[in-house]
Amino acid sequence: MSSSKSRSPSPASGQPEVLSTEYEKSTREAVESIVVAIVLAFLFRAFEAEAFVIPTGSMAPTLQGMHKHITCPECGYEYKVGDSQMEDKVVATLCPSCFYTEQINPMNSKQRTHTGDRILVNKFAYEDPFGEPKRWDIIVFKFPGNAKQNYIKRLVGLPGEELYIRAGDVYVRQPGEEDYTIAQKPPHKIKAMLQLVNDSNFRSETLDEIGFPTNWESTSDVWSAVDQGESYECHASNELAWLLYQHYAPSFGEWEQMLQSGQPIAERRPITDFYAYNSKSSYQTGHASPIGHNWVGDLALECQIEVDSSEGQIVLDLIKAGRHHLLTIDVSTGKATLEMDSLPFDTASGSTVQTLHADTLVKGAGTYRLCFSNLDNQLTVWVNNGVVSFDESGSYSPPELQVPRWSAADPGDLTPIRIGLQGTAGRVRNLRVLRDVYYTNGAYVHEADVAVDQYQVWSRNHRLAGELSRHVPFSLSEDQFFPMGDNSPHSSDARIWEQNRGSQPPIGNWVHRDYLIGKAVFVYWPAPVRATIPGVGVSLPVFPNFSEMRLIR
Repeated sequence: MSSSKSRSPSPASGQPEVLSTEYEKSTREAVESIVVAIVLAFLFRAFEAEAFVIPTGSMAPTLQGMHKHITCPECGYEYKVGDSQMEDKVVATLCPSCFYTEQINPMNSKQRTHTGDRILVNKFAYEDPFGEPKRWDIIVFKFPGNAKQNYIKRLVGLPGEELYIRAGDVYVRQPGEEDYTIAQKPPHKIKAMLQLVNDSNFRSETLDEIGFPTNWESTSDVWSAVDQGESYECHASNELAWLLYQHYAPSFGEWEQMLQSGQPIAERRPITDFYAYNSKSSYQTGHASPIGHNWVGDLALECQIEVDSSEGQIVLDLIKAGRHHLLTIDVSTGKATLEMDSLPFDTASGSTVQTLHADTLVKGAGTYRLCFSNLDNQLTVWVNNGVVSFDESGSYSPPELQVPRWSAADPGDLTPIRIGLQGTAGRVRNLRVLRDVYYTNGAYVHEADVAVDQYQVWSRNHRLAGELSRHVPFSLSEDQFFPMGDNSPHSSDARIWEQNRGSQPPIGNWVHRDYLIGKAVFVYWPAPVRATIPGVGVSLPVFPNFSEMRLIR
């Protein structure tokens, strides 16, 4: 029987030699391409950019280490909680919106632990002639105590400076200067570093059912809540009508009492340095306190305002230490005015002025997106995501010691944000209260060291006044940099390195230029979206999470 396989062509035809030559050529080109790609990848890694993974939450919420994605069953707010392998097992978390305690179910795949953000680092950013490290950059460097270990922090102190931390802010003194000045963030860094305090779009259904008050309330009937406080409507009035923000943070015990009794327990509290990322409970720590550890007066308001008339005024008020910081916009002209009730503004010439003025896009009836911040002793305004340019910077010089103030006659810092309308009807929605990063003076803060009800005496507490006035100076020499983590209570950084005096080699409170690796520029692979395998019930991290890919600021 003859074979079904065809016989190879005769060598005399030359065809096999041609095919062999083409095959060898294509194979060689493929191998060469792979080798070149590998070489280029190594060159790219060595000289331009390198990928890193974030292991811990010291830079949260800006960058995530190992963490859990949690969706609050009460209000629907989605947040992230740290779950590093170096820490105790997480058994419960605390929602930063309604402060409901969510028990972690190990069998719930939606509450699994995710890897940290994977980022790209520009290794040329700080090489001549490309540029110098700038304050507020996020930098990657070799840890001075172990050059094999990479750290990522935000740069706050530059070579030659002296600096100290007080009341959450950084103060610096340049070489040859006598006075310290507060380190102010540029507008794009302000937006990047703001942390959420409250979002009107997320309300607990249980709290609504038992009559728990909304965070925004008015002392008159001109304002009324819509959709359980997700938005608010104002009728036209010749008088300035105020809508006031009140911060509620019910504790675990208060939540338990409300669930059992069906009665609200609502007590206004000052805004603190509460971190959702740190709000986990473990077998060791028990239930974390929702109140936070330090009062934060540097706040911002984002909101969408719709005005019905071509006349009238919009007024936003940020209160810190009992002092009012006012933004007034004339709807008929679009002109904005900044003023404070007890302080002038500093000018570039060294003098002071009582008011600042600018033209804005808020002119006539329409819907506008506003943001107003009071951070680092400076007022900043955005309209429709664009920064408003006033005739001066908006900087001011307050008293050195600022403490929260309130009384029965004046709620002060217990109603730290107000929205006012006059001469026009309108609506506000998408109200977001935000706060600045609060840098602490020392190392990790332990819940047991802070009384839950300490805030009740903050406005008259001499211990608090002493804490706010306490500061430890740091001096930087040539080529020395001072980095800190955005998650200040849970960050090992330059504030505390020198305390570890037994380390080898000895380390100071700085990073030398030679230890800098580069500038963090992009989150290219956040925790991926998982897909469930049909019929198996197992999910795998297979889809890129494009919504959280972002530039690092």
